[in-house]
Amino acid sequence: MFSKVWPVNLRRPTLSIEGISDILDSLPHPSLLTRINEEIIAANLHAANLCGYDKSELTESTLRLIFPHLVGQEDPLMTIRSLPGNIVDTNLLTRGNERIPVTLRIVEITGENDLLLVIFDPIAEGQRQQRERQLRSKFLAYIEQLVRTVNDQNPLFQIITIGSRLLITNAIAIYLCENDSPTFRRTTDWGKTSILPNEIPPSDLEHLLKPSLWINGQRSIVTMLHQAVRVAEYAYLATVPIGSPKALAGFVVATGVEMPDFENTLPILQILAEVISIHLQKDILITNLLDSLSENKQQLIISDTVSESIQEGVVLISSDYKIERLNSAAEYMLGYTSKEIFKQPVENVLVGTERLIPAIRLAFQGVPTHSLGNKSVLHRRDGSSFPVLIHTTPAMQDETIHGVLVILQDISEHEQAKIRSQQLEQRALLGEVTAVFAHEVRNPINNISTGLQLMALDTANDDPNNQELIARLQQDCARLTDLMESILTFSRTGNYKFVPTNVQDIVERLLKRWRPRLSRLSIQHHVQVDPHTQAINGDRRGLEQVFTNIISNAVHAMGEKGGTLAIRIKPHIASSGKRYTQIDISDTGPGIPEEIRDRIFDPFFTTDPNGTGLGLSITKQIITAHKGSIFTTSFPGGTVFHIQIPALETPEEFSL
Repeated sequence: MFSKVWPVNLRRPTLSIEGISDILDSLPHPSLLTRINEEIIAANLHAANLCGYDKSELTESTLRLIFPHLVGQEDPLMTIRSLPGNIVDTNLLTRGNERIPVTLRIVEITGENDLLLVIFDPIAEGQRQQRERQLRSKFLAYIEQLVRTVNDQNPLFQIITIGSRLLITNAIAIYLCENDSPTFRRTTDWGKTSILPNEIPPSDLEHLLKPSLWINGQRSIVTMLHQAVRVAEYAYLATVPIGSPKALAGFVVATGVEMPDFENTLPILQILAEVISIHLQKDILITNLLDSLSENKQQLIISDTVSESIQEGVVLISSDYKIERLNSAAEYMLGYTSKEIFKQPVENVLVGTERLIPAIRLAFQGVPTHSLGNKSVLHRRDGSSFPVLIHTTPAMQDETIHGVLVILQDISEHEQAKIRSQQLEQRALLGEVTAVFAHEVRNPINNISTGLQLMALDTANDDPNNQELIARLQQDCARLTDLMESILTFSRTGNYKFVPTNVQDIVERLLKRWRPRLSRLSIQHHVQVDPHTQAINGDRRGLEQVFTNIISNAVHAMGEKGGTLAIRIKPHIASSGKRYTQIDISDTGPGIPEEIRDRIFDPFFTTDPNGTGLGLSITKQIITAHKGSIFTTSFPGGTVFHIQIPALETPEEFSL
């Protein structure tokens, strides 16, 4: 209706104030012509009569005179222009300090960027009641927004911003105590808060411990806040404490140039203070939780580091006798991961001894069990068993048992070392007997062989039967001689000279000697060496014999069809942390039948009619003398021999 009312061909410099007033008097509503800076240029009679001022008095003032609450906000005219229809409800302050509810509209003047037409109408009683209902709805909506500030990034500012819409105010501020200081500092504010002090001194606190609404003109001026409001000529000061007097967190303060709503100002501020208190408590709770979480995380890191660094397996059992977690050592021992058996019954995982569950039951009663005995056995995931020492202890905190720790110590290496020691003692004794036996038998065999040679000379060449019999007897003597030599080699122990040795050098030199035969049999060979492989302390001749025996068996297994011989040399780290050099020798032969795999290292066991059955036994004996181990993996289409020899702890210089 009133949009763009100023004629384009009329410019402000050609019109007098009286002319503009005459134009405004033709309008049916109270109207003002203002600049964007709120200066009133002209007013019509309707506006003067409603406000109780003369037209000249209005034109010598600003909008602050009759709309004090509105102009106390930041850029009020620009704010109204951004609203739908450029309309807002506010209060008109008359010359007699009467507040009249009005609807205010802003109309832009065509061709005049700095002029605005302000039109306002009193709100009728029916409209007033309707507006009150709307205000109540807005109030409830603002209260709902206060509840939602829990998720805001800057909730305190949002709270006082909502408060500015509920109160007749020009400024709202929050004063909080920081760093346990007795002084309360202004931390969050809205509106024209420059009139307020930045701090409230401790001497003022006793006057602010209760909700208070002070009207300018009253004689009691007791704090810096009151003094600041009086100097600024604001109409009132409302203060409400945040928290209780014994746990005072701060204050929320509101002030304005227009008289407040006496009935609702303090209750609204108290609601704001309660919401602010909830946010402050939430922040304190979150801070405490984060500190506690950080401390618990640090303790957990230390606990996990200790748990993962020890060689013993650790199993945590909950109060319902279910698995909570395993450390790495326990995962390696049992063949499970923690995720796989989480919340599984303990009897389904720790299988093998009937004394474990009673020991766990005692631990839940606070009684640890230091050992279940030296003969305890547990079963791995694959069904294999291993000897273990078991210790149970309650996991307690503040005298409350939260679980039970089952500590496992795998003693299979200890048992194997014990068995190996016994075997070495037996073999040493057997070696001595065998050496004597072989020495005593070798001389008669030589004598028989010599006699057979003489008999062959004395037997006529035309006697083929006797000549063939003598030849077979000589072959048997030669075979017995080779067997005795192998037995003597097998029985010789402790005759090794250990020096820093490069395994790659031994393997490559050995393959040079084998290359013609491998080529003749159509056998390809490959050597792969990890650059991080360390040297070993070894006997060169003994290791050459080891590799010769294994390569010879591989060539024999592949036969005339040929195949591939592959040798890989790499570093290996055992679960105990000890470093080894591992040599894997594989072939593409038919593989070792499963029923004889456990016997291939036994003395005199062979599937070759012409073999002695001592090659792999001697190989294992040499590896054992190097404090290493040898085992095999076989499948249809191939066999791999794995040799592990302790690596030198520190690099040493040696010639290749």
